Amino acid sequence: MLRIGAGRSILTTSAKRTLNVKPMKQAFLSYAHVDIRKVRRLYRDLRRRIPFRIWFDRINILSGVKYKPAIRKAIRESDYFLAVLSGRAVSGKGFRDIEMREALAVVKEFPEDRIFIIPTRLDKCQMPFRKLEEFSYADMFPQWRDGIRQLCRTLRSETPGRGGLRTQLPTPRPLFHYEIALADLELGIPNLARVARAFNNLQSVFHFSLKQFPVPRQALTTIEHEAQFYVDRLPKSFYKKVVTLETDRVICLTRRLLAFNENDKIVYNYLAGHSLVDERVRFISSAGLAEHAQDADVSLDVAIAYLLTADMAVYFMDLEYHRKTRHCPMDFTEYHSDLVGGLRKGRFCNFCSRRLRKNRSFERAFKAMLAWGRR
Repeated sequence: MLRIGAGRSILTTSAKRTLNVKPMKQAFLSYAHVDIRKVRRLYRDLRRRIPFRIWFDRINILSGVKYKPAIRKAIRESDYFLAVLSGRAVSGKGFRDIEMREALAVVKEFPEDRIFIIPTRLDKCQMPFRKLEEFSYADMFPQWRDGIRQLCRTLRSETPGRGGLRTQLPTPRPLFHYEIALADLELGIPNLARVARAFNNLQSVFHFSLKQFPVPRQALTTIEHEAQFYVDRLPKSFYKKVVTLETDRVICLTRRLLAFNENDKIVYNYLAGHSLVDERVRFISSAGLAEHAQDADVSLDVAIAYLLTADMAVYFMDLEYHRKTRHCPMDFTEYHSDLVGGLRKGRFCNFCSRRLRKNRSFERAFKAMLAWGRR
């Protein structure tokens, strides 16, 4: 049985450099929802006093876009990370653990004398991570005005972090630009380079790059005479190679079917699945894809583009795979041959189209990618 579903760098010409324009600095606001009233006040006060972009999820999270990838991108592109702390926040479940860990990963890339993380205390509280004790912090008590002055002096510093991981050339900050790595695990899957180039020329929301990685031998096995890629046997060193700090999504492609551990059992003959080590990593098998692309009267390039578009729509937007077969990229396909109807139609079903309309920029990008290469 073959299954597919939600189970388990080339720059576009539209990104033109403007050599005389410096990007506006960005400060990321990380906070717990129990502190939302004071954080709104902090946001307003900082905006009035410094010529910065203050990244605040209530303002900057785009409609229809999933939270985690948007947050990672914003932290990576920020010059400063303001960790807003309070006694209620650090002792409860509202503290943004994911954001803090991402910021601590980013700060490792900075020289030691550069400022990036600024713990900002709303009251006298303990640091939730021992690492935060190494950084100078700003206190918004006992006098809020004094705390604002202290923060503004720091944010106006001439030695901020690297501007996240943005290039040091003076370029405008793009509104969207997610980094997508296509990892060729076969060291020569045809069509991938062409698909990456085409996707980069079609839209500017995502930037695709192609990488090649040899598959670790321990991940290769045979089950019931079928060659399998055993995802859960991959060493952690594999993920360190394929996932960089700059990467928003890694899609690993192989000709082998996929096997996973599930409830102390091995499930196998899968066509897609995600990693439990790093949620940014997705595995896709092209086993049998050429045959079914031929049945749908499309090229293998188009079939690969179809699978990639489906994965990215699920990961970045408020979409999920649906069990009912609608000949749509979002079908939870039990058999590989069930792809034929969707490949032939080459469009999202009405239900998914309505969800895509929540964000027109992403909608245009995904529909252009899905339509590419068709007659």
